[in-house]
Amino acid sequence: MFESDKPDARDDSKEFSSFDLQLPHVITTAFTAPEPATALGVTRTGSHITTRDVLFGLSSGKLLSLPDQLFDPRRPKKSPTKDEQAEGLMPYMPTLVLDPKRVLSYSNVVAGIAHIKSAPTHLESTSLVASYGLDLFFTRTSPSGTFDQLSPSFSKVNLVVTTLALVVGCLLGGPMVRRKLTNQAWA
Repeated sequence: MFESDKPDARDDSKEFSSFDLQLPHVITTAFTAPEPATALGVTRTGSHITTRDVLFGLSSGKLLSLPDQLFDPRRPKKSPTKDEQAEGLMPYMPTLVLDPKRVLSYSNVVAGIAHIKSAPTHLESTSLVASYGLDLFFTRTSPSGTFDQLSPSFSKVNLVVTTLALVVGCLLGGPMVRRKLTNQAWA
């Protein structure tokens, strides 16, 4: 729902009255899936900074995660303009594609998924997901990637050496700078 059918047009009036009702501009789109969904959910994070994924429990026992950008009703029917591309809008496709890389349950079959719950973690990039029905499946997902975690190849030794070099440089350079400023003040 939007205030206007024109992009970035807002109602700037300071007064609001329930007698002067302005109906919102509603944009809707429909999607078809190759498989029926038995449960729906959404990923949650602590500060809600990362993008969300819509979670589907499928009748085949798969737990599928699709980015919420796929469900944006403003997606253009034709090729997107530069402004629409800058917003991250992709062309509209009426059929949802079941990408095997987006299946959170991997090759496991979770029988009779009826509910999907998600919870935030201490890391903003990660959300915990539990799906249950006849079976129970629990996993974690990172819809925007693990941007707040160090990679396993991160060199902690280089970090410590660099920090120590900066501390030594500040301790040695500080008195030299103060002495130079004092000499300039007396000159």
